[in-house]
Amino acid sequence: MIEANDIFVGCIDLVIGFAVALLVFLVTRLLIAKAKPGIFQAVITALGLPAVLYVLVATVYITISGHFFELIPFEAMYFAAICILIGTWAAHRLATRLVNVVMCSANENMKKFCPLVLFIAKILIWMIGLFMILGALAIDITPLLAGAGVAGIAVALAAQDIIGNIFSGFMLNADMPFNEGDWVSVSGNYGQVVHVGIRSTRIMTADNQLMTIPNSSVSADIIINYSKPTEYMVVHETIGVAYGSDLALVRESLFEAMNAAKKNSNLFSDDVAPNVFFMEFADSSLNFEITFCAASPSVKKGAINAVNCEVDRIFRERNIDIPFPQRVVTIVKE
Repeated sequence: MIEANDIFVGCIDLVIGFAVALLVFLVTRLLIAKAKPGIFQAVITALGLPAVLYVLVATVYITISGHFFELIPFEAMYFAAICILIGTWAAHRLATRLVNVVMCSANENMKKFCPLVLFIAKILIWMIGLFMILGALAIDITPLLAGAGVAGIAVALAAQDIIGNIFSGFMLNADMPFNEGDWVSVSGNYGQVVHVGIRSTRIMTADNQLMTIPNSSVSADIIINYSKPTEYMVVHETIGVAYGSDLALVRESLFEAMNAAKKNSNLFSDDVAPNVFFMEFADSSLNFEITFCAASPSVKKGAINAVNCEVDRIFRERNIDIPFPQRVVTIVKE
């Protein structure tokens, strides 16, 4: 039999509990309004409403268990299960808010992975919360854990390539060896990066062919980024002339060819000055190496073409021969 005193005290407990919940709500609203956008505001926003709900549930539980248990038998395990449910919901809200904060400050490549990270985080949070709730209700979860373990192993084995590519995608976006738009050499293929996805990287080759490479192959390969740290590209080219040529005239002609090509087009950069080096006495030629600076990897071929055309023109005007490989065969008659 519930006495009048228990009803009176229980009502007071409810009033106090609701007042505390209202105070928590007002404080969280004030902190959210005063805080600058960032992690602190995200945490307060995520946990404010669950905290109010927890105070209300705790108030009801304390009131019932202390004054109305005979009328409404409310076991402690049910209160624990509800608290775990509220905590799981709070963790879900917190993960969502924090990922949104990260997305605001992350680069464009990392933003693509945020929805996937959030999805995985939500699945894990609610799975852990479900197991904890079942444990609080004294329900045997051993078969569920065993089944989940077997299912997890089966999924991991079946999707190990996909998981490996996704993990490699995370590493590429964290390490950032290249960005979209960079000219790179990957797996022996030269081209421009057009997309870095969750599973693969797409590169537009110099032949205008779209090549898709799994991220695991990209991360395990040697990557040459021609667009970093600067956009210009130093080109090295070997040109051979015939034995007996005037070396001073050849050097002068090569300098003139590079300067003329640079003057007549916008394919070149002033970051590195043209240069000529006499490198070796080859089998059929005297080899010179010329270096000049293309404005960007995308115009490298155009710059080489312009220089080669000028070299051919000047060599013809000055009768400088570019030899072809020759072999002298002597037949000895016995």
